[in-house]
Amino acid sequence: MNYLGINAGHGASVALMVDGKIEMVLQEERFTKTKNYFGYPRLSLNNCIEYIKKKNIKIDIAAFATINPSHRFIYMYDGISS
Repeated sequence: MNYLGINAGHGASVALMVDGKIEMVLQEERFTKTKNYFGYPRLSLNNCIEYIKKKNIKIDIAAFATINPSHRFIYMYDGISS
């Protein structure tokens, strides 16, 4: 099983687990240079998706977490899985 986790909140980040092993964890602050970045981790997710496509990984389960359920985001499936 392959999992993709997205945290949109304080310490925004993305995590990828492949066959029970943590393959990648990216924090948005590394890309934006904003300490403890709060919000949607767009740059982290883009980098993770590039990796997923390059390695031809199929995502079985994706999970999204936020501390503010009133935030509304639009998601589009763009062929991440093979």
